[in-house]
Amino acid sequence: MTYDQAYALIIEALHKAVPGAPLGGLQPETHLLKDGVIDSLDSMAFVYELEKLCGRDIEEIGEDFSDFRVVRLTEILQRL
Repeated sequence: MTYDQAYALIIEALHKAVPGAPLGGLQPETHLLKDGVIDSLDSMAFVYELEKLCGRDIEEIGEDFSDFRVVRLTEILQRL
């Protein structure tokens, strides 16, 4: 999977999990939680949607995962 494909999956999962989330201007270093794109409850829905889109569990994003930077998420998706 390319960076662009991974980024597109993140955007799609965000749209499904949190309709109306402020997605304009997401940068690689944007931290979805710390920068207020989603909250902690939304993060569970986001991961669920991301896994549905990928068609598999994303083992690396478990309960204790906290690095919700766009660049980190794309790195994980690119390795799937």
